[in-house]
Amino acid sequence: MWKRWNQTAHIWERSVDNGTSWTPLPLNAASINEGSFANLSVTSIANNTGLAQGQYNPVTSNPANISGILCRASIYARVGDIVTVGGIVAQFTIPGAGAFAFDLTLPIASNLPTDGTYANGTFVASSVPVTATIYANGAVVKFSGYSGVVGTFFGSYQFIYRVQ
Repeated sequence: MWKRWNQTAHIWERSVDNGTSWTPLPLNAASINEGSFANLSVTSIANNTGLAQGQYNPVTSNPANISGILCRASIYARVGDIVTVGGIVAQFTIPGAGAFAFDLTLPIASNLPTDGTYANGTFVASSVPVTATIYANGAVVKFSGYSGVVGTFFGSYQFIYRVQ
């Protein structure tokens, strides 16, 4: 008796040649015990294996030519060793045109290289020429940018990093 395997709508069926046509057979305990199938079920995966999501309250530090930074709660998602973060800076003040920088904590701790690898992203202020790149800097990400204007603004950011 010849056997043929096919996949239909993500359900595995076993077909057996009855001499004139191929007939699908239902999956049952007997076919599993034959060793043709492996019974696999996953009910949860612990966060330390790479799946997590949520909200966190980022903390800023090391401001340079920027003040009054008010970050809203940010969201993050982790798949494997990659974390994606998005958030809003509800208010910040640029006292003088030119370069500015600040650090932001991570939702999932990591020891990122200080050479800028393993993280990147962007920060954009609303309706004004204030932008920054985001790169890895140890246990935080560094926002480093330039402002052509002076004043109080708001903006948003998104970055990804690799958990080390």
